[in-house]
Amino acid sequence: TGFRPFPARRGFPTSDSIRPRRRFSTERGSCQTSKRLNRIWMARATPLVVRQLKLKLEGERMVPPLKYVGTVLSCSVALLCLLVAGSDACTGIRLIAKDGSVVYGRTMEWGAFDLNSRVAIVPRGFGFSGHTPDGQNGKHWKGKVGFVAIDMLEKNAFCDGMNEQGLAVGLFYHPGFASYLKYDKTLADSTISAVDVVPYILGNFATVREAAEGMKTVRVVGVVEAALGIPVAAHWMVVDRTGKSIVIEFLEGELRIFDNSLGVITNAPEYSWHTTNLRNYLNLSPVALPALKLENMDFRPLGAGTGMFGLPGDFTPASRFIAMNSADKFEHQYAMA
Repeated sequence: TGFRPFPARRGFPTSDSIRPRRRFSTERGSCQTSKRLNRIWMARATPLVVRQLKLKLEGERMVPPLKYVGTVLSCSVALLCLLVAGSDACTGIRLIAKDGSVVYGRTMEWGAFDLNSRVAIVPRGFGFSGHTPDGQNGKHWKGKVGFVAIDMLEKNAFCDGMNEQGLAVGLFYHPGFASYLKYDKTLADSTISAVDVVPYILGNFATVREAAEGMKTVRVVGVVEAALGIPVAAHWMVVDRTGKSIVIEFLEGELRIFDNSLGVITNAPEYSWHTTNLRNYLNLSPVALPALKLENMDFRPLGAGTGMFGLPGDFTPASRFIAMNSADKFEHQYAMA
């Protein structure tokens, strides 16, 4: 309620220096911030805005720069804008360059309705309350680490983000398979919902190992999201600055954490099924098939690309998982050559 634009000057004000400003909009997007004292800074998710958010978070004082946010979040936000109408498909990928640089990016093809996403800057010490079926009476915590994130539905529900330690988290749709723990009122103080997972990880941890251990200390339960009418069915990809990655899922009411050395995530079914399915595509190669001699006749491929026979081209989660793994593997082979 009540937003105003970022100040048109270098740096950002502290809580005490804020003055009312009118909302503004340009052809490149709009920037907005909350009026609350312990505020989260907001901006429309456009590449122009992201370039302005290379920040280091020091309490509520924002000063440049936050290493890696420009490259990684720009990639994420650019891909976020690729909305495909009528589709509920998302793909995430982690790339590691020859010099060790790590890039996390994703697509966000949520076509059911407009998520009205904005870029949020969340300072250290910002307080969160976990959601339960009874309301916001779940786990309470204050973030130890500042982060930049992309929100959903214009509230503190985040689908993607990166913190100042270089840890990135993405929420991905997991319909038909996400099954959370049963809600126990007596354990409400350690309970959160699916929409709380991203800020919980970003605000508290620096590495995937810490995130994995931290997820074991909370209970994630199903909470109905008003915009959907059902609980958010999700699983998560986590990547740290070293390139290590995990996938977090809740299957049959139990927490499952998978090593994501492949650096890819899509949607249903469970992550382990996708890795098993890769065995059906071991023949895929960037190298064309060799010539074949039958009797006294030589047969050569009619063109390039024959090593990719069998690569699925549809938009299903299984096919996207294969395609992204193939692209990453082949790019890595050429880079190392």
